Amino acid sequence: MPRPLSRDAAIDVLLAAMVAAVTVGGTAVIAWSSSPGRLPDWAGYLILLGMSALLVTRRAAPTLTMVAVLAGSLFYQAFNLPGGAFTIPPAVAFFSAVSAGRRVVAVAAMVAWTLATFLLGGLWGRAPDVQGTVWLATWMAVILVGGEVSRARRERLRAEREEAAQAERAREEEAGRRVTEERLRIARELHDVLAHSISVINLQAGVSEHLIDRDPQQARAALGAIRQASKEVLVELRSMLGVLRAVDDDGRPLAPAPGMDRLHELVDRAREARLEVSVTLPEERPELPGGVDLAVYRIV
Repeated sequence: MPRPLSRDAAIDVLLAAMVAAVTVGGTAVIAWSSSPGRLPDWAGYLILLGMSALLVTRRAAPTLTMVAVLAGSLFYQAFNLPGGAFTIPPAVAFFSAVSAGRRVVAVAAMVAWTLATFLLGGLWGRAPDVQGTVWLATWMAVILVGGEVSRARRERLRAEREEAAQAERAREEEAGRRVTEERLRIARELHDVLAHSISVINLQAGVSEHLIDRDPQQARAALGAIRQASKEVLVELRSMLGVLRAVDDDGRPLAPAPGMDRLHELVDRAREARLEVSVTLPEERPELPGGVDLAVYRIV
């Protein structure tokens, strides 16, 4: 199954068809109005159509396309065919070459083509058309400026697209870096939670083992503390692992991490196991960053 034309290729085909219609029709009208009854023969029409058809390659090979079209127009003039709109395909090819960044080659080719067009005027005994040559050179200068403007605009748009793509890549890299940092933070906090809770459970298990025969009541309290500690570690694990699925707009976990405001719970659990615990806190606790606040809780 044939592959459909790209957007640029379709535009070039449409442009070539339009140029062919204007060139052939314009040449016929101008030739008839200047010399009634004198029209290009079939060879002349073929040359005009061939020059127009070459424009479909103006993007892929702008320099070769321009040289081929200019050669076709000189070939047309060399056979003393009626003048008219045969300069349209060369103008389009010249614009395409300049717009593609082939300015030096395009200008050199157009100067040579304009000079050759001037000299071909006397090939058939006619006086060279100085006025027409000046008009043609002026037209090509205007096309040169237009091609440069088009090239500059296209390069600016390309640069803007590249900058946008680089900015997008930078945002993605930054997002990836933040995700990595968040995962490392969660891993450290997970380690602290497990280490703290296992230490509490190990301590309470030792107390209950030591007192199970001598003081069953206190051993029961130690077992209760084990149950409470294991329950809390499960809650904290769910909270931290939930960060992997739900974070707020600032990238922080939705559930608050433990801090100095929960030290009284930690002390109460230790005292329930009949441990002598003394904690001294300042009357006005300073506002600490989340990581420092969590570290204080783990250390205690």
